[in-house]
Amino acid sequence: FFGTKVSHYPPCPHPELVNGLRAHTDAGGVVLLFQDDKVGGLQILKGEKWIDVQPMTNAIVINTGDQIEVLSNGRYKSVWHRVLVGTSGNRRSIASFYN
Repeated sequence: FFGTKVSHYPPCPHPELVNGLRAHTDAGGVVLLFQDDKVGGLQILKGEKWIDVQPMTNAIVINTGDQIEVLSNGRYKSVWHRVLVGTSGNRRSIASFYN
């Protein structure tokens, strides 16, 4: 199965009142993420700390999902990630999933 999700996150004047995209792993195999090169918000969990994934021009973020973790017998871990709400600028992303 191959799918694509296009997302638009407008700026939020009160980010303390809302959650962005909650922390999760992707159930599928591999996710290719094309994100806006100016507005961040994506974070990954490394150990017990959330790390910002800085947007880069012409870059693709590759996430391994739960299926890869199972197929590799845990050698490649599924990546915990989340998206924070931003206060300025529109965040746009395109995620292509292969399950």
